[in-house]
Amino acid sequence: MTSFDSDGFTLGAGTRANGLNQTYVAWAWDAGTSTVTNNDGSIASQVRASAASGFSIVSYSANNAAVTVGHGLNDAPSLIIAKGRNATLGWKIYHKSLGVGGFLEFDTGAFYAFSNYWGSSVNSSTFGVSAGGDIALNDMIAY
Repeated sequence: MTSFDSDGFTLGAGTRANGLNQTYVAWAWDAGTSTVTNNDGSIASQVRASAASGFSIVSYSANNAAVTVGHGLNDAPSLIIAKGRNATLGWKIYHKSLGVGGFLEFDTGAFYAFSNYWGSSVNSSTFGVSAGGDIALNDMIAY
């Protein structure tokens, strides 16, 4: 990738993401135009959100505590993907069909069922984080 543009992105000549006669897919969601502090949860989060698109980017630090985090949307998200930015731990995935007690991992494709991994709820203003889990670290990012 050589640049992010106002209407997408530009790829360079490299063949790993721009090979001749190859099919690729890219997802590019609109997360709004400004980052704001969200105080809906028990801790403050930095959020860039587009409620109309149903997509937000959330930065937070849980400090290994059980917290709730504001996500900036008007409805409960159906999917949350979270990862510590400075951790080697894998991406953790919430999906509404699993509820707060389960999660998936991108890295392993595994499904895990733990009681209240995502706290007590995912609702129209916040998502929960249980103490001590991989999503309760400092410097987290969630989509």
